Amino acid sequence: MNVGLTVNGTGPTDFALSANPTAGSVGAGGTLSTTVSAASALTGGGSTGGTSGTGSGPAVVNGTPTTVAKYPFIISQHRTGGVRPQEQSCTGSVVAPRAVLIAAHCKFAQGDPKYLIYGRDDLADTTAGTRIEIAEYRVHPRYSPQDGTGWRNGYDVAVIFTKTDIPVPAGMVFPAIASSADSLALGTRGTALGYGKTESDDSGRNSRLRETILPVVDGQNCENIDSIFTSDTMFCDGYGDGSTGLCQGDSGGPYYYNGKIYGVFSWLRTDCRSYNVHGKLWSAMGDWANEQIGTTPPQPPAADITLSAGGLPGTTATFNPTKIASGGSSTLTLTTSAGTPSGTYQITITGTRGNAARTTTYTLTVQTAPPTSDGIVNGGFETGSLSGWSATGTTAVVSPGRTGSYAAKVGGTGSISSLSQTFTVPAGRTSASLYFRESGCPSTFGDFTTVSLTDNATGFTQNLVYRYCSNSSSWTKGSAFVTAGHTYTLKIEHSNSTGASILNVDDVTLS
Repeated sequence: MNVGLTVNGTGPTDFALSANPTAGSVGAGGTLSTTVSAASALTGGGSTGGTSGTGSGPAVVNGTPTTVAKYPFIISQHRTGGVRPQEQSCTGSVVAPRAVLIAAHCKFAQGDPKYLIYGRDDLADTTAGTRIEIAEYRVHPRYSPQDGTGWRNGYDVAVIFTKTDIPVPAGMVFPAIASSADSLALGTRGTALGYGKTESDDSGRNSRLRETILPVVDGQNCENIDSIFTSDTMFCDGYGDGSTGLCQGDSGGPYYYNGKIYGVFSWLRTDCRSYNVHGKLWSAMGDWANEQIGTTPPQPPAADITLSAGGLPGTTATFNPTKIASGGSSTLTLTTSAGTPSGTYQITITGTRGNAARTTTYTLTVQTAPPTSDGIVNGGFETGSLSGWSATGTTAVVSPGRTGSYAAKVGGTGSISSLSQTFTVPAGRTSASLYFRESGCPSTFGDFTTVSLTDNATGFTQNLVYRYCSNSSSWTKGSAFVTAGHTYTLKIEHSNSTGASILNVDDVTLS
């Protein structure tokens, strides 16, 4: 969860500052980092901070509720007389002051006039947001709407032009639209967003903005659903087991990756429990969309927020970069020394723009690391603490361990939790290993463990455990080869995407 402070207003100094993660622990002499982000503050009844006002639970078919503050380019389309909550019919992306990227088939749904709503996390909250009227609905010239199912023929993309400016936050950088110069590799994990149904029968009557992460998969998966799939104008993503995905009402919503929109949601199986098809913008379709809004993108705002940190306990704070713009981020690296006293400290991070200052906090825990000749510090956790390890998210020491009194626990709540340690391999050691076990793994894919070992000299990474979650009372061994004299970083990571599963780790050794 992000922690932020938002100050509402309309002046150019309005921004919120956040850190993610908000806490971490490290042995004395170690380093850790967090990402500090600045976002423009929403006004006029919009969301503030990182939480939303109403509702919770499953999303976009088992995704996560999210906010316009996090994705300030998201907008919803509505059609007069529509049967969904607040007449919602599609989801779009604001790509210019008066332009919205959306699916072409959204134009031809019954019910006119159509209109847009901007600035609501929950469409049912009619005290928030702004209604925007449509001036023109410009559909790709090769889209065929005549039978009401034109999406079957591809080219399912359109640009809406509005009568007035859309009131996005001051300084917001509009997302880029992919073009034929781009590519998207299989396995890429992009974010899909929408206000649509969470069940095919709309029994939950969802009105919230939601997000989920979907991998790009081989197009054959979607062609197996309907032979109309064509890789020229479509790409396939998601999961075939119904664990998470999109549904009606999410149409037109973005497939968003690294600040760029690579697709607009087009179609899927009617039960909303299989793979999704997005209109492929990394093609001539994206070239066309870019032509509609102009080839010169809006210039990003100036990096005029200066970052600083206070409350440092014999620790050095380094920001990279030292200045950011609204919508930008910086990596804060905290470097402790061998003499840094053990304890828990609250670091105050300040962003200053002109006379305005905004703050957020990061909780730093420094632990005294015991000496070792093995290379791995406290690999058996027999100090009764996580000393020697850098920790993020939900972590703890639990009892009993596999062979001793203690083991480490990673995960259980939140999103991603991790332990990591950098070490040098002593002479005569050729293998790194650990033991792990998991409990509480959900029946649908989502929670998983990854353990990676990176040689910092060569950049080569091995996976001791990869995307694994299996309920078992037995300990399982993972191992990888190492080279004496090389420095490695071992990262133990557990993701709680859909459940409350727990990873236990013990006996991390070199042999």
